[in-house]
Amino acid sequence: MLFRSGGALTAGPICAFTFTIVGGRLVDRYGSRRVAVCGSLVTPVALGWPLLFLSERPDYWWSAAPAVGLFGVAWASTMPSLQSGILREVPAAVYGEANAAFNTVRNVAGAVGIAAALAIVGPRDRPDPMAAYDRVWLCSFVAVTLGMLTVVLLYPSDRRDR
Repeated sequence: MLFRSGGALTAGPICAFTFTIVGGRLVDRYGSRRVAVCGSLVTPVALGWPLLFLSERPDYWWSAAPAVGLFGVAWASTMPSLQSGILREVPAAVYGEANAAFNTVRNVAGAVGIAAALAIVGPRDRPDPMAAYDRVWLCSFVAVTLGMLTVVLLYPSDRRDR
């Protein structure tokens, strides 16, 4: 059972790996901001997909696989682009500090998100697990949409675009 669950999620890392290669070339050609903005636009679609199509009737290829794959593409085009864009803006002498700060914020945000998800889901014996799942997914959708708006509206343009 564990192998099947892990296998079902492999579409995300496969899409992320594949698109990281493509995304790097796109960053070289168009700049990190454009690639990060496009990736951040895909993230709400990836998290919105299960809200629209996931139900108690199992249908992995329609309800889950597209979301997992899209999230892999979104991550691969957003996170490396944001990180390379940030490092491009700081002097080489502080690459380590800038990279550490970026990853610390990313990891703390992930930990807070997991804690929030567990608090929203509630106890193991909850009466309606699908309603709890929907609440968590909706909160995640709102969070990534706010993140997308932050990238789209506030992320600075690349130096070559200025």
